[in-house]
Parts: sequence; structure tokens; C-alpha cells
Amino acid sequence: MRIILSRKGFDSGSGGGPSPIVGGRSITLPIPAGAASQTTYGDLGLAEHVARSSRGKLGADDLCHHDPMFTDAGECLFGQCGAAQTHLERQGVGIGDVFLFFGLFRDWELGGEPHHRIFAYLEVKELIPLMHGTPQELIDIAHPHALAMHHKNDVIYR
Repeated sequence: MRIILSRKGFDSGSGGGPSPIVGGRSITLPIPAGAASQTTYGDLGLAEHVARSSRGKLGADDLCHHDPMFTDAGECLFGQCGAAQTHLERQGVGIGDVFLFFGLFRDWELGGEPHHRIFAYLEVKELIPLMHGTPQELIDIAHPHALAMHHKNDVIYR
């Protein structure tokens, strides 16, 4: 089993500031959408948080790259492509390996400095290469990597 550290969410480069910690709970903010998306921050109930973390640059109607995506069924879907996916392939990352997702966070209520923390994980049960077609179920839930190919080696880890 491999453990892969994967940085996700808002920071000074993507979004403008750290994701919030609210009531002791880390709430990761997806990065702004650069490619296909049908999901807004408002859709995810994150409008207030994104406005504060981006210092008003983003709001409820802005599209986001909702990835990794955590479903109501307790499943995680995570897309990778380009150089990052090529690196994972070369390292042999696959079924049984674990992604630890971490990001930059700040407790706006209690103050304190921004810091990195782990907020979720994904144990890989399936790899779904998108080169030869995308399963309709992934399109139906609007996973951003399912809506449009980001790169020829686009893959979703489930």
C-alpha cells in the first residue's frame, strides 16, 4: 500500500486565502473552476465561506472545481490528469493505495495563523480512465473530470 499526500483546496494561489475551520471542523473550499464545471459555491452551501476566504473576489454564483467529490453515499471521486497523473502511474499508484488530502486552513472565529491539515482520505477501490468514454453516472453527478477531458490521460480514482 502506498500513501499519497495530495494538496487540495484554497490557498494564496488558488482562491486567495485558507479554507475555514468552523466550530472546530475543517471545511475545504474547492478551487475556482478553470475547466468544465456545473457546480457553484452556492450549490455546495459554501457561499459565505468562499466570500470571506477570497476577500470578496468569489461568491455563491462562481463555478468551482468540485474535486475531490464526496458523495452522499460516502464515496470519494478524485480526478487526476496531465503530469500529476503521469507521476502517479510511474509510481504504480492503484487499487488499495490511499490518498491523504490536505490543505491550508484557518479558524476565522478563534483567530490564529493559517496552517496545513489533513481533512480527508480516499482508499482506491477503482481507477476509471476517461480516454475511451465517461460513465454516465459520473456525468450525472457533474464530476468536473467527467464533464470534459482535462488531458488525454484523465482518470478518476474511486
